[in-house]
Amino acid sequence: MSPGDATSNHILEIDKRLSKWGFESYIYAQHTSHELQEQVRLIEDLRPYLNQKSDLLIYHYGIFHTSAYYFHAASCRRMLVYHNITPAHMFAGWDKYNQTNCRLGRLMLQTLKECDLAVGDSDFNRQELVASGFDAVKTAVIPIFLPVDEWQNLPVDTHLQSALKQPGKTNWLSVGRVAPNKAIEDVIRLFYVYKNDVNPQAHLYLVGSLSIQSYVQALQELVASLNLTNYVSFSGRVSNSQLKTYYQNAHLFLSASRHEGFCVPLIESMFFELPILARNATVIPETMGQSGILFNTLDHLAVAHTAHLMVTDNALRQQIINTQKLRLQAFLPDVVEVRLHEALQKLDITIPLVST
Repeated sequence: MSPGDATSNHILEIDKRLSKWGFESYIYAQHTSHELQEQVRLIEDLRPYLNQKSDLLIYHYGIFHTSAYYFHAASCRRMLVYHNITPAHMFAGWDKYNQTNCRLGRLMLQTLKECDLAVGDSDFNRQELVASGFDAVKTAVIPIFLPVDEWQNLPVDTHLQSALKQPGKTNWLSVGRVAPNKAIEDVIRLFYVYKNDVNPQAHLYLVGSLSIQSYVQALQELVASLNLTNYVSFSGRVSNSQLKTYYQNAHLFLSASRHEGFCVPLIESMFFELPILARNATVIPETMGQSGILFNTLDHLAVAHTAHLMVTDNALRQQIINTQKLRLQAFLPDVVEVRLHEALQKLDITIPLVST
């Protein structure tokens, strides 16, 4: 559990609703950042609470972990929330630890079928559950809760804003863990074509964890080989205020990811009215709906010119922002709260009516 992490935010928001509805609700995790330690209990402390038939264990699953023991051992009602697992082959040659845990994670998923309800945070994820042998009747979709109130109230980072807001400068933004499934190398090559053939006053900001060192090093070498060292920034993990500042001062959000289970940065871009250009892969078209612009093939020059239109054609830009604002409505907290309410009703849990 850590602040700013999409799954952690989702768990915190679910906990808020359960408490608001009058339930006794607790969060358990093996690792918790110091900022959240007062809100999260040690996972070992869960043991005494697994045997009351009327209780509900909500297990958030996104990679192999020994905490599945508690799910298997529980005799209370069990709800699995599946956040998707990156296919292991995408880490091959880059990170054996992640490759192994993703492979084991998908194998273990099949052992979690005997639950009362299996939830995907997208229909793409729900369908993966069904393909893994889960009973389709006992599945549901609850999108990720978004901390929109927090986003609205966050201050901007004025120092960062000054660096981003330079006259004539065009900022491309890509947000998410810098990992092989995100195909950051394609983002860099697209940016190279854009900067060299379309707009020399451009800068690419890659915001997200740099934990996979071998992959990050390969990307940095690619950047150097293309003479982009001064025009591509690996920002790493940033504060929430800094993240807001990046979104509000970027001109385009680009995703070339080959695998996502939900892709929260797309929703964040919608919220901050940043036009999205993204690869049409896995869950991306579902999350985007009819908004933004998708590309199917990596025609670098064609994609670069599309990006240029999205930055410079004010009418097109506003049209894209408007469609994204419409799509955002499906992910607002009040809507997701209803979906959570409906999922709990499937478990015969009596709760107050929720207004839409």
